[in-house]
Amino acid sequence: MKSQQTSRGKIFACLLTALFLFVLPGVCAAQGKIVFSSYRDGGDSEIYVMNADGSNQTRLTNNTNLDEYPKFSPDGNKITFSSNRAGGFSEIYVMNVDGTNVTRLTTDPATDYFSSFSPDGSKILFLSRRAAAGNLQIYLMNADGTNQINLSNNSINDFNPAFSPDGSKIAFTSINDTNSAYSAVYVMNADGSNRIKLTNNPWADYYPTFSPDGTMIAFISSRDGVHNQIYTMNSDGTNQVNRSNNTANDDDPFWGKQATTPAAPQTKLKIAGGNILIGSPGKGIILKASGGTCKLLSIDNAGAMVITAIVCP
Repeated sequence: MKSQQTSRGKIFACLLTALFLFVLPGVCAAQGKIVFSSYRDGGDSEIYVMNADGSNQTRLTNNTNLDEYPKFSPDGNKITFSSNRAGGFSEIYVMNVDGTNVTRLTTDPATDYFSSFSPDGSKILFLSRRAAAGNLQIYLMNADGTNQINLSNNSINDFNPAFSPDGSKIAFTSINDTNSAYSAVYVMNADGSNRIKLTNNPWADYYPTFSPDGTMIAFISSRDGVHNQIYTMNSDGTNQVNRSNNTANDDDPFWGKQATTPAAPQTKLKIAGGNILIGSPGKGIILKASGGTCKLLSIDNAGAMVITAIVCP
């Protein structure tokens, strides 16, 4: 039993280290871009952007300090990131997607980092050690840096915040309030109210991410006692299920949107001086003549008009 408890403690210590050192790239699906940090041009981290296929890798920041943890705004026009370029600890910055107009948003002497935009782009979540106890807390501010508020307001560490798709909830990781040796997944309203613990077991549960429709949450758990596994649960904490079921560590879940099939092409045909919209190939407008015969006016795959004799419906 003692060795098992020691193993659990080591797992939790390792996950905390990994959470704060691992750099996740930010993806802007609308523009097919990926923003990331890299040490490729010297001893300090800089921020780069590239196309989704890896082409056109462009450096956006250039200074002798650390620029890291970049995330796109929902519209793809801004990037928020952390930097210690002003000296001392890291602060939150924002810049245009081309690297211009770099603006500092936080000025607190404590560490501010891991920023991300709300789904509507009006707010920015970030982590800060500015609380009196020096522990990590979840803060929220307007996208221009005004109105910085401590949402979690806790005496223990709160981290890994993630907005629900509609922006009404924030899932996050915190030290389990009934078992301080481990972490648990919590959820709260976007204003910090109604803090609810969703997981509760003598192992580490952390790194929550909402499903695109907001009804489920994926997270990491070490509750099998050996390896980290990817679990899902309903957004109220019910129905917790091991989804990866692997004999090795599985980490860093992120719930993406399901790919959609492109809409069929549409073509506008001019008829008698007006525009009539014809839908996908093979479908269109039925023309019925006085003699009882019918024809289908449609388009082919190339967008050309096609008139086909059909049986009248």
